[in-house]
Amino acid sequence: MYSGSYERNRDPIVEVLKGLQVEPGEVLEVGSGSGQHICYFAKTFGDEWSWQPTEQEQNVESIQAWREAEGVSARVKKPVAINLLEERWSDVLEGSYTMVMSVNVVHIVVWQGVVNLLNGVGKMLKSGGVLYLYGPYRSQDRELEPSNARFDVFLKETYEGGGLRDVERVVEVARGAGLEFEQEIAMPANNRSLIFRKI
Repeated sequence: MYSGSYERNRDPIVEVLKGLQVEPGEVLEVGSGSGQHICYFAKTFGDEWSWQPTEQEQNVESIQAWREAEGVSARVKKPVAINLLEERWSDVLEGSYTMVMSVNVVHIVVWQGVVNLLNGVGKMLKSGGVLYLYGPYRSQDRELEPSNARFDVFLKETYEGGGLRDVERVVEVARGAGLEFEQEIAMPANNRSLIFRKI
């Protein structure tokens, strides 16, 4: 599998990750897609972090292929199949993490999947660890960009239960999971980086 959007947003995401106050350790990516991102991040950050990719069962093979092709098997673990629609989706993973990241997942999965994601992360993150979310969002304090308004319509027509999420609603659920909202960073193409920290 190949995603052009992953090629376009990977460097802006790396710049944000470089600025985070995160201890070296294990990073969990929830929804690794094709596998391009996590392999690029592993090569960019060297031995600072080790990486655990996850995806729906049908995409695991692609992640494995990227992992082997990019020669990062020492830093990127074998992908694990997960289903965010299962409340206890995180039970298939072992250990705890210094950072969890999820790119372009929140607006595609149904809302209950977002709730399950945040609750699971709240259990797996180490104290002081970071949750990084990337994608397009609505917000009460700014007008929705025309491109994102069109994208929202597309999402709702394409993915059952999909659509742009309100930042404020995500923050509220995250807080209930023990994740404190730290900052929102504007990204290219009207996307946002949301940063949370485990209390």
